Amino acid sequence: MKRSRRELLDSVEALADRLDIKNRTRHRFEETKQRVADGARRLREQPEDTFTHPHDPNKKPGAPTTSGWIAIALVASAAAIVLTVAIRAARR
Repeated sequence: MKRSRRELLDSVEALADRLDIKNRTRHRFEETKQRVADGARRLREQPEDTFTHPHDPNKKPGAPTTSGWIAIALVASAAAIVLTVAIRAARR
């Protein structure tokens, strides 16, 4: 009998967690924020010439390389996702 009650309580708690949209949104927001922070840290650890043209006479010094543009696009996309999730969470 106690086992059945415990299983029922566990099932109800799991269902309540699934239905808690605010908590799930907050959790996804935190995960996304952590992924963005990890990505930014990895980008900072890259050598400078990975993302800019240091000695190319045809390019302005510091101009982004293809990898640099991709990194900029990824960071901008992640920021847009975080902002969208935050706005949606605030509306609820």
